[in-house]
Amino acid sequence: MAIEIDDNVYLRSARSTANQLDIWFIHGFGESGLSFQEAFASRLTRQYNLFAPDFPGFGASPPGRAGKGLNGSFRVLRSLIDTLSKNRKIAIVAHSMGGILGTWLSRDLGPRVITYINVEGNLTNSDTSFSARVDREASAEAAHRKLLSLLWQRGRTSTAYQRYSLSL
Repeated sequence: MAIEIDDNVYLRSARSTANQLDIWFIHGFGESGLSFQEAFASRLTRQYNLFAPDFPGFGASPPGRAGKGLNGSFRVLRSLIDTLSKNRKIAIVAHSMGGILGTWLSRDLGPRVITYINVEGNLTNSDTSFSARVDREASAEAAHRKLLSLLWQRGRTSTAYQRYSLSL
């Protein structure tokens, strides 16, 4: 499902008739909502509303107008949550760089966030792995090429890295 908020953002979603809670999945740098595809095939969909956006420029979402980087992704995510979850309680599941966004959301949304799960996540800008490699390269294109090469090598034996490559 594509949602027009501030940007044309591709959003994976599943709505439950039980409608107990909204769970927002936040992908890491170079990833997409595909990182969480197993959740959409699980029993979670019976009780909870699930949402997994592809941030602008990642996965199925084209580059957006909200700005690049963490701040732009945060604005898009906050707008999606304000629109789709309104005043509902939410849970956040974040991976890698998405951990920074999850931390910011938890701060901004306060008691609306009843659970925050940071999976292999970055808590601050200095706590990074793949995303830190981008800053070491001379240009965004060079960083992209280097990251794709690394993922291609690792993707020969790992479906997780294959999915990462597709999202990037």
